[in-house]
Amino acid sequence: STEAYELYLKGRFHQNKRTQDDLKRSIDYFKQAVAIDPNYALAHSGISDSYSYLGNHGFLPPKEVSPQAKDSALKALEIDDRLAEAHTSLAYVKVNYDWDWAAAESEFKQAIELNTSYTRAHSLLAAFLTGQGRFEEALRAMKRALELDPLSLYDNTNLGWHLHMARRIDEAIEQFRKTIEMDHSFVQAHLLLGEAFETKQMYEEAISELKKALNGGGPSAMAALGHGHAVAGRIGEARRSLRQLEELARERYVSSYDVAVILTGLGEKDQAFVRLGEAYERRDGWLAFWLKVDPRLDPLHSDPRFQDLLRRVGHTK
Repeated sequence: STEAYELYLKGRFHQNKRTQDDLKRSIDYFKQAVAIDPNYALAHSGISDSYSYLGNHGFLPPKEVSPQAKDSALKALEIDDRLAEAHTSLAYVKVNYDWDWAAAESEFKQAIELNTSYTRAHSLLAAFLTGQGRFEEALRAMKRALELDPLSLYDNTNLGWHLHMARRIDEAIEQFRKTIEMDHSFVQAHLLLGEAFETKQMYEEAISELKKALNGGGPSAMAALGHGHAVAGRIGEARRSLRQLEELARERYVSSYDVAVILTGLGEKDQAFVRLGEAYERRDGWLAFWLKVDPRLDPLHSDPRFQDLLRRVGHTK
């Protein structure tokens, strides 16, 4: 159906913006496509990805959306088990929620074997690899994704994130700036550029960029700004961000990982570990992609509690 296909494309367009409103809108488009054609496997795969992103980006509780993501991925595979998009969707759930690293890697590789030109498979495989600290493999996968879609704002931003996590900070900053030149309104690029500036102790530049990410960046942007204030010595501003995040948590889902980030910046390690424990119980997706490599948690690495958390999530240091 041409109409279903157009709805599917609209869904992917909004999905790639990665804001909460756009992700919800993408699900609406995908569901409209499925209403027209219930056996449209691509649309079921799209639904799965959007639910995964809503949980992974801290917009909705992972335990609420990830089962829906898995169901939609399995539905897509039931319709067409040779669809690369469906295997990629299931792989993402395996990373993001199940923390089943071997199964995730197998699904990613199967997706790429089925369709070596499917950009999202390379991009998400790269995120999976970086989350495990396999940086060189990750960068190869990410560069392959950009060869396939060089104008993707999301993947251009992701390349900067991979470089940052590999501690190649100057290259990361250059990449984020290139992405922002493509679209000054892309929130994720401002957010991650701010975090890269912070790692380089360029605090004024960091805070400026992080403030630009507040409109659309969700609680993670608030947490990043709070941490930025903390390490810059602006303790009052950091505590204000922490209070705002805790007040917001009374109204909507807020990742405990995000709260732990600010607490770590403030030097409150015991409370940070309490929040990371909450994130573990909630199956928070940040633990899969960020826990092992996030520079903001470096002060916790020497603590036996951090090593234990890595072990429980399935990572090794």
